[in-house]
Amino acid sequence: MKKGHLMNKKLYVKELIENNSLNETALSLEILKPQLPPETQDRNFIFYKDMYISMGELHILDTLKEFESSYDLPFKAILYLHDNKGLSEYLINSGLVSFFDESTTLKGNPIIIFNDLSSFANYLNIQKDQLTVDSFVEDIYCFDLAMYRKYYWHNYPSNTPNEILELYKENLLNKHFVFPRYTRLRNEITEIESTRYATHKLYQYPASFIPQVIKYCIKDLPKGSLVLDPFGGGGTVALESNINGLNSVVIDINPIIARLVNLKRTYKIDEDVFKAELETIFNLEQDNHFYTLWKDLPKWYDPSILEVISKIAYNIHQTNVYKDLFLFAFLPISRKYSLADEKTHKLCTSQDKKARMAELLKRDWKSELEYELKEKILKYKEAILELGKIAGENIENTYSHVYDNSDSFSLDLDYKYDAIVTSPPYLQAQEYTRTVKMDIYWMGYDESVVKTMASREIPYRKIDDGVEIPNELYKEIKSKIPNLDKDIDKMFRSYFYYMMGVLDKHGDNLKVGGKFYIFVGSPKTRGIEIPIWEIIMDYFVREKGGYRIVEIIADEIVSRKLAKNRKGENPEGMQYEYLIILEKVI
Repeated sequence: MKKGHLMNKKLYVKELIENNSLNETALSLEILKPQLPPETQDRNFIFYKDMYISMGELHILDTLKEFESSYDLPFKAILYLHDNKGLSEYLINSGLVSFFDESTTLKGNPIIIFNDLSSFANYLNIQKDQLTVDSFVEDIYCFDLAMYRKYYWHNYPSNTPNEILELYKENLLNKHFVFPRYTRLRNEITEIESTRYATHKLYQYPASFIPQVIKYCIKDLPKGSLVLDPFGGGGTVALESNINGLNSVVIDINPIIARLVNLKRTYKIDEDVFKAELETIFNLEQDNHFYTLWKDLPKWYDPSILEVISKIAYNIHQTNVYKDLFLFAFLPISRKYSLADEKTHKLCTSQDKKARMAELLKRDWKSELEYELKEKILKYKEAILELGKIAGENIENTYSHVYDNSDSFSLDLDYKYDAIVTSPPYLQAQEYTRTVKMDIYWMGYDESVVKTMASREIPYRKIDDGVEIPNELYKEIKSKIPNLDKDIDKMFRSYFYYMMGVLDKHGDNLKVGGKFYIFVGSPKTRGIEIPIWEIIMDYFVREKGGYRIVEIIADEIVSRKLAKNRKGENPEGMQYEYLIILEKVI
């Protein structure tokens, strides 16, 4: 095999499988367990290789001899066995594997066993934390068997080891398949110490991106590049892009996102104007009220609290320069002092919240409310000043074009993007509109705006009965869902039709060579985990074409509250979200 054919490494595997050379290969630790001493049966194995080197009943030496006789190998053959010396010796002595040292060669190249990651990294002359596929020199290929085990055993827990092995072989034959790399991205982007640094902390948005994920995606883009987020959410992509000297375009169905992004981009304060406007909002002697344009608002407040809080809202709406700063600080306070349970993201009450409000009304709640709101406003001001210190110049020299109250599925834009970074809505998550509608009303919008927003929400958007998704992988996964009633079927079709439609539409405006970063979860429906990332990957790479897979990252979820849903499909929350990284090649 010539060096120019290195992109087709899986052809090695394809030929081995077709020639039945892998029939006796044990790729899973589960298969090996009966053959290992008890104290070693819970260990993982990791292989780093430039070719397919098997471990198990098929001796590695025999495999290498087959390669040596069949191929002209222009690169080093390296085996990395991640284990302690005792287990290595046991496997060697039992005949399960063959031992190589620097005296053993293949076409003149040494075959070496490394007993720890550090020594392997030293051999490659890189740091241990740089051990990724992209960190290796051109002629060394990496495959992590532990990732294979973690992915397959997590997603196919009911399958036997031999069935998992067959699934693994099948995917190796599919040149489009890539195994996820399991990690915590927040630990890889060490320059961001907090998910809520600077103005990222302004406004608590449900299921928002953490800035570390976005930073991972955009860190190599040159200043002035243009980044799109077609599911704009809380504006995290917009802000993190601007902080790093990049421009952004953001689209979202929420009518308040443009005001939120503008506030998050604010990096300086006129102290005199700020102080003067702040003093006016606590004037409760006047008799004007802002009750919002929502007829159900009185149901959510004790009358005495609504009397006070509506006066404060009126005063805030009369301010000018810092009205949105005050309003966004006011929103969490307005929810705390309502009957809506702020411990949940959807708009609902609870017996616990009613009890807490009863106790609150026995205290000097008016003074508490004023104090909390003022403290929140001052914290937001400090966040703005923090942004000015760390990125004021970049904010000044970049822009964020925001299309709020807009439908990404039908909106046509003429931009050409250097990158697209987005996190589509969750499948079977709580209703987004229901979560934020109280905030929308307090911001001054009426019920027609909220209804329009709700009508565009994925996955609850209307879809005709005859509309079906043509992707074969989608159909296969959907067919495995037990008791698929009409409502679940409709939600499933709506989710993939509109979500994939948005990605497909705006992906057409991605420049050739540009990267497409899609961050999705894999929730359960009727107890079946739905690998959304695989369906997206399959569509863009195999079906649509014009994209290549760069990497798939399984990012461990630290807080799983939003990974649960109202129907109890994910009682423990999702364990991972998947970052799909594609490059547009045509």
